[in-house]
Parts: sequence; structure tokens; C-alpha cells
Amino acid sequence: MKTVGIICEYNPFHLGHSLQLSSIREELNARGEDACIVALMSGSFVQRGGPAVLPKETRAAIALSEGTDLVLELPLPWCMSGADRFAAGAVAILEGLSGGIDYLAFGSETGDVDELERIARVIGSPEFDKAVGNAAEARPDLSFAAQREMAYAELTDEPLPKLAPNDLLGVAYLSHMRTIRPLVFRRLPGYSATKARRALQERDFAALQELVPPATNDALRASEGLSQDAMDHALIAHLLLTPTAVIATAAECNRELAARLTDAAARSRTVAEVVEKATSKHYTAARVRRALWHSYLGTPANAPMGLPHYTNLLAANERGRAFLRTVAKKSEITIVTRPSNAAKDPQIAAEYAFSETRDRVWRLFAGISTEKKPPILK
Repeated sequence: MKTVGIICEYNPFHLGHSLQLSSIREELNARGEDACIVALMSGSFVQRGGPAVLPKETRAAIALSEGTDLVLELPLPWCMSGADRFAAGAVAILEGLSGGIDYLAFGSETGDVDELERIARVIGSPEFDKAVGNAAEARPDLSFAAQREMAYAELTDEPLPKLAPNDLLGVAYLSHMRTIRPLVFRRLPGYSATKARRALQERDFAALQELVPPATNDALRASEGLSQDAMDHALIAHLLLTPTAVIATAAECNRELAARLTDAAARSRTVAEVVEKATSKHYTAARVRRALWHSYLGTPANAPMGLPHYTNLLAANERGRAFLRTVAKKSEITIVTRPSNAAKDPQIAAEYAFSETRDRVWRLFAGISTEKKPPILK
């Protein structure tokens, strides 16, 4: 049996995810292998910046019912970071399971793994990090993306290829992978979490039903959702009451972006308006949302230092539990099944407390119990 890892958000779980899971099993079966599928899923907050649409426990339960065998959590702050830190944290957890993961499966717009690996070898090199630093010093007026393009061109004498979102994440994964092999699937148009969230926001349940499996559809229809008014009021009040210099100390932020957020908050009534007004050629909407939420949640700029030391067990079936038993004693990553697991090490205890406290904030906005739920075992 081979074990296949997936780095995901399931925000929400849609039919494209169902197709990926079935494709993984078909690919492994064609090679004469069975598959144990391990999903490493973002917790209560997601990479684009902001809260997930459903509780992480609900999303994990849906993933288990749709074909995963084990769902682990990518905790804060890594789950709400830019592509490189997001990928670094996620790959570190999967590779920290002491050789238990054979493949990392991910979707790609091009499906050209050789090209993605070629780019990743450059971007993952120490020389590239140094070249980016030099570009930042030489051209501070450019966006970070433009500085990366300068660095890539300096090292390769060719422009950095324009990458679609999934290819961009794929390159980030590949640049950090050392022991796990890639299993790349061409991403087909049609299904997307963005479309599903839009249908949910517009209360277009007919469209939603065409995009998500019944389990997701039922969960979304039954959920009262996050209180957007409460989030708008809380985050804008935070920006109005917090000195710009303090906002600038948040993860993903700096003095310039903090000033833009402060100015936007004074002229806005919703978070969406703040993000729209603070976005610029230097700061993408996702970067602005992440900076805003990190400031509100109290994530300091140095929070994503190093790599995660733990992951939460969210859900598992018998095959997933069997996998856990094989890696539990030799894993370099602590797999937290109950809070007492995290208390044994000060570093893990601090990381765990940070993420769990922010989970409670998510639950407050969702209007549900703030008590932590145990893992789902089937």
C-alpha cells in the first residue's frame, strides 16, 4: 500500500475534490497498489486570508465520507500565509511523518511536472533567496512578485514563467519536498471552491448543488454561517482603535500596508471595502486580507518562524488509524489527539495554544460552542 498526501483547504469540499480522490485511487490501482489518502487540511482560517466557511470538524467529516482515510490539520499561522510559507509548513508536516507519505498529490493547470520541477529547483535554492534580497534592496519600489521575477531572470537569464494559482502552489510544494514524490493531476475547469462560495453567498442553492457533493450541500444549507456584520464591525473597529505602528507588526504586514489599512478603515463600512481600498500593485487582495486578519488575531510578524512541530488529528477511518499506528512512535511531528499531547513540550504547547485560541474566535463568529471537539473516528 502507498500513502498519498494531499494539502487542502476544502473550503468547501466540492466535486472537483471528489474527482481528485477517485483519480488518485485509480492511478495507484493501475500501478497495482492500494492507496491510503492523508489529507492535511487548513484549520479555521485559510490561505487566501480569512475564515473558512464551515467548522474544520465538519469539513474533515465530509472529506472522510468522500474518500480520504485520514485528515490532519495545518494549523495557524501556516494555514493563513503566503504560498511559500503555506507550502513549507504543510510539506514539513507530511515529511515529518517519518517516511510515511510516499506521494504528494496536487492539481496543476498545465500538468507538466517536469517544467514545475525545473522552476522549483531555482526558487528553492539559497541563491534565489539571496537574489530576491538583492532585488529588494535595488528596487524597493517594486512589488515582491516583481522582485522575485528579477531574481529569477538574474539566475536563469530567462523570465519567470507566468504561473496559474495551482501551478504556483505546486512549484512552492516542489521547492520544499525532499523525500516525497509528486503525483500531479491536470486540473479540469468547471468545479472550484470560489464558485461554490459565490453560490453560497448569493444563496443560489440550485447552483451550489451542481458544484458540491450532497454532504457539503447539506452542511452548508444547515449552517447559519459566519456573521459577516460581526466580522465587519470587529475588524474595522480593530483598525480604528489600533495604532498604525502596532498594526505594522502583524504577520504579512509592514508600515506601508498598515497605513493603507488604517486609511481604508476610516472610509469603509465593511471588510470587503477595506480590502478593495488597501489593495494595490504592491499588495494583492489576498495579502491585504491576511495582514488584516493577522493583525486582528494578534499574529506577530515573526510568528511563522521555522516550521510546525505538531498537527491535530481531525478525522480517521480504520485505514487512517492503521497508518497512524505505523508512524506514531517514529514521527518527528507530534500528532495531537487530545490536548494533553501538546502539553508535554513547551514549543508545541505554545503553537497549539496560539492556534486553538484563534479557533475559538472563529466559533464565536459562527455562533457555535467554543468547546474543542474530539477527533472523528470511523
